[in-house]
Amino acid sequence: MPELVTELIVGLAGGFLGGLLGVGGGVIYVPAIVIFLGEGQQVAQGVSLVAIIFTGLVGGVTHFRHGNVDAPIVTCVAPGAIVAAVLGGWLANLMPADALQRIFGVVILYVGASMVWSAWRAGPRQDERKP
Repeated sequence: MPELVTELIVGLAGGFLGGLLGVGGGVIYVPAIVIFLGEGQQVAQGVSLVAIIFTGLVGGVTHFRHGNVDAPIVTCVAPGAIVAAVLGGWLANLMPADALQRIFGVVILYVGASMVWSAWRAGPRQDERKP
């Protein structure tokens, strides 16, 4: 029973942060599944990607309703993302879990540092939209 509660908390956290930050939840799901549920990196990534289908669908529809989806960009980005996801999933299955975990960590650190640096350089901005 406690594992079910942990799984539900992981789902809630990933879904909430995915919708809030537009990360799809993977940056939350993968580490949480490895750390709190004790699964291997490949299983964590597989579960995360399936969960992200639903997170992304609901979050995408919500953002679409608010006018935050640029259809021409989606039509250009999506085909490449689909092909790359197939190749990435195939490669991830071939790699040792520890190497995959290190790569995942480095990518998350790099993306996080880049976002912080970008926001820092831009300085305070007035939001373009008012609720």
